Amino acid sequence: MVYTDFVKAFDRVDHAILIDILYKSGFGEPILSWFKSYLSDRVQWVKVLGSKSAVVPVPSGVPQGGHLSPLLFSLFINGITKAVPKCRFLMFADDLKLFQKIESEADCLALQNELDSISLWFSTLGLQFNTNKCKAMSFTRRRLVFDYSYTINGSVIDRVASNSDLGVLFTANLNFRPHIDSICCRALKSLGFVMRTMNEFKLSGSLKTVYCSLVRSMLEYASVLWDPFVVTDSCHLERVQRRFLSSAAYMLKIVHPPHDYTPVLRALGLTSLADRRVKANLAFLKKLIDGSLNAPSLLVQSFNMSHDHHNHNHHAPENPELTTESGDACCSGSEAPASSGHHMMHHMMSMSFHFGTNETVLFDWWTFSTTSGLVYSMIGIFLMATLYEGLKYFREYLFWKSYNAIQYRSVQIPLEKGPNDPVSQMVGKVLLKQPLPTMFSITHLLQTFLHIIQISISYLLMLIFMTYNIWLCLAVLFGATLGYFLFGWKKSVVVDVTEHCH
Repeated sequence: MVYTDFVKAFDRVDHAILIDILYKSGFGEPILSWFKSYLSDRVQWVKVLGSKSAVVPVPSGVPQGGHLSPLLFSLFINGITKAVPKCRFLMFADDLKLFQKIESEADCLALQNELDSISLWFSTLGLQFNTNKCKAMSFTRRRLVFDYSYTINGSVIDRVASNSDLGVLFTANLNFRPHIDSICCRALKSLGFVMRTMNEFKLSGSLKTVYCSLVRSMLEYASVLWDPFVVTDSCHLERVQRRFLSSAAYMLKIVHPPHDYTPVLRALGLTSLADRRVKANLAFLKKLIDGSLNAPSLLVQSFNMSHDHHNHNHHAPENPELTTESGDACCSGSEAPASSGHHMMHHMMSMSFHFGTNETVLFDWWTFSTTSGLVYSMIGIFLMATLYEGLKYFREYLFWKSYNAIQYRSVQIPLEKGPNDPVSQMVGKVLLKQPLPTMFSITHLLQTFLHIIQISISYLLMLIFMTYNIWLCLAVLFGATLGYFLFGWKKSVVVDVTEHCH
């Protein structure tokens, strides 16, 4: 995706071109004359403390702050579809984003051609891109990304890993935790200012109004987009409201149990932020279904995700791998109502065994959505399980070699034999040849290093098994079986002293 920025977009609208576009769009008299009168013969000046600057005529641009200005600018650039016939774009006032699915270098060149075409078209309207503020960004879960350098008017635009778009911080892997951290930080600063300013307030309604207007609004802006499904992120948001509830309870003398702010919520008529996000999601979905929100493509995607969710037995919905270029404590029992828990569990993966070729294993970059990806993953997991078994028996062999090289048994030396007797000297030499193990001996250090590797592999295999993907579970079982078959026949003890999964 390529994020663009114009140089004084609203101030550089040519009045003659705008009137001509309005005329070609079907505007007639007298409204066309009204627009001419509204835009032409405008002047501006600055007045400070009774002193007034010289009057300067305004030959171009739409009035800043007017209700008609965004609408007139949108009509001014409404012909953008002719300039970029192939590339997809999103636009809000003068905020333009171009995006395209990138699968090869040819796709990168196609997007570059669209950038050149739209830059040339805007120049005919008298508009120009600010290349210093234009950015390119790739949304992908792949490790290898096409690092193509896009240019606008010959200047290379910066490539970024995250970008703020209409107040929401996006990252390359669409992880919204940085955004949640950012809004919580800003909300806490605003809350501190509010509580310092209102420390003498005694009316609950005033406290609630100011909090909802200046603090809670930050925590709920565009929540339908970034609504967290991880408990940690949800608790991070709730922590801000609990800070307000704690201060409000002290100021209003509301008695409540320690770390239980339910009485304060009821006294102020508030609900948890998680419950409010659930209601916002349902309201958004209702508008999407009944047509009051005109987004048919989004409705189709929602239907497909729901259909895939049902087919996978409530497992995580399919998320096909694609690349798009773009230029105190956790929630206490009283703080996490049943609806909040249901909301979080709705987003989590159902813990039931399932088949499937779409899975994320251990890390964000280990993701597959095809049969070949599943096969390669199974081979890697199979070898990992085999290595675990081999490492386990190798450690057992080292343990046996270190501590059982000599079978210690009592030796009775005849009384008539003295310490200078050959038999006594021979026994002493044998015992002295076997040094006692120490904490910093090479054998113990090697065992410690192998222990770290073994326990890491064991927990990784356990987490792989907990994906509940039957194919991956079979890879673990068959790999462990082969490892036991290859190395277990040398097993020397009945009790396994190196097993981490008991």
